[in-house]
Amino acid sequence: MSNKIKFLEFLDGYEEIDVFEDNDEIRVEFYEISLIIRYDIKKDTLDIFSSFVYDHDEELETLKLHLDAQYRTIIISQLFFGFFNKKPEELSTFSLGCPFDENEIGYTNVDFNIDLLDKLVNHLKNNVYKPEIFNIGKLNFPVEYQLYLEIKENISRMKNDLFLQFAKNNNFKSVMSMKNAFSFLQNISDVDEDFIQINDNKTILLGPTTVDPFIIFNKEKYCEIEKIYDGINYFISSVAESHIAVNKKLVSICKNLFFDLGEDINYYTDSNTMLCMKGDSFWTIIMLIKNPKECIINEHTLIKKMHKNFNLCFTNFKFYKNNIDLYKLTAEEFEHLCKKFLDLKGFKDVRLIGKTTAADGGRDIEAFEEYNTLFGVEKRKWIFQCKRTDKSISKKELSDIHMLLDEYNADCYGLLSTSSLSPSAIDRINTIRKKYNKLIQYYDGKNLEIELEKYPQLMEIYNLKEII
Repeated sequence: MSNKIKFLEFLDGYEEIDVFEDNDEIRVEFYEISLIIRYDIKKDTLDIFSSFVYDHDEELETLKLHLDAQYRTIIISQLFFGFFNKKPEELSTFSLGCPFDENEIGYTNVDFNIDLLDKLVNHLKNNVYKPEIFNIGKLNFPVEYQLYLEIKENISRMKNDLFLQFAKNNNFKSVMSMKNAFSFLQNISDVDEDFIQINDNKTILLGPTTVDPFIIFNKEKYCEIEKIYDGINYFISSVAESHIAVNKKLVSICKNLFFDLGEDINYYTDSNTMLCMKGDSFWTIIMLIKNPKECIINEHTLIKKMHKNFNLCFTNFKFYKNNIDLYKLTAEEFEHLCKKFLDLKGFKDVRLIGKTTAADGGRDIEAFEEYNTLFGVEKRKWIFQCKRTDKSISKKELSDIHMLLDEYNADCYGLLSTSSLSPSAIDRINTIRKKYNKLIQYYDGKNLEIELEKYPQLMEIYNLKEII
């Protein structure tokens, strides 16, 4: 049996890979473990490496991507070093077009050995998602670690600037000069007075995560909020057997801070006095409304009024609801559902590309949209990603949008998913939309279900049809 056949048989044992083959070589990408193997058929040798993309723009979101890439570079380099007992080499660095560079790190001309490949893949699978086992500052890559620290410092400095600008724009002021009025401030030291701020009405307090926000009140009574209703006038939640309500305008102000910082928000409350919104680098504390029951009744009344007015306008319209979770469709069924959905929406030349077993949870779809301009009908190319998953989509899963657009020479990007998008993923889309001036459309699970209601024939084909 030839080594080429042995190599292809070895690859048959893996699903989350992409294989590219021509007369001279076979290239395989293991997305799950950031591994690329290139088999030179004529030389009967292997190139084993990882590839990292760097964005050199000095913007917050791109610096975060650069930091993540640098972190993974150190981890993968250490895993390579531990397996091969020698440091990996920088094989090549090349530009993907300003401002992106791609860096390849690994080994070339390795003797063909299936057992070695099998052990390497298992070595990476067992360790690549366990960053807690590494202290990257004590590994064998001090130069790379120093660059990591520099990027981290730049991000911290940029976030501080954004925080201060936000506080200024929203008329906050420092509270460090008011220590007598705030007893909890007596315990705070080594914090720049500019980084603890309060609004004019003393209903919102801002601070850095270097200061524990829970020292302000009894930490023992705090709990994380899991279910939230972001209403018309109020931000409402149930905690244990009690309820909380916050003025929606105050919450919106604080959300803008975390949007600027590109950070996910976790919510906490003591059920009596305050709501804490906490990100990676800063937190906000908002005063609760004393009588939440009135707020809940107010929201419920508004919803009933809206529902009544809506029904008056659509008396003869049939609405459908899904009787199954979209995730329960098979990967192939979901992909074909997406293709037919785009066909029905009026896209032209819609076709599936890639593999059902792709690492991102589904195949890509290429489609064309015709639109009217002053000069007549024009056409633009879309690339859609199908992501069948039961987990919320993170920003890391959307880090390659710009490269996908370049790869397919597409004008627009779309996402079709069975699940929700995390706030950071939505922020990533908005950042890419602004930065590259690209048209981007996304349908998470709920929005896709709503869109599917417009096409009863499609609902019926996939057993999604149930009249309300």
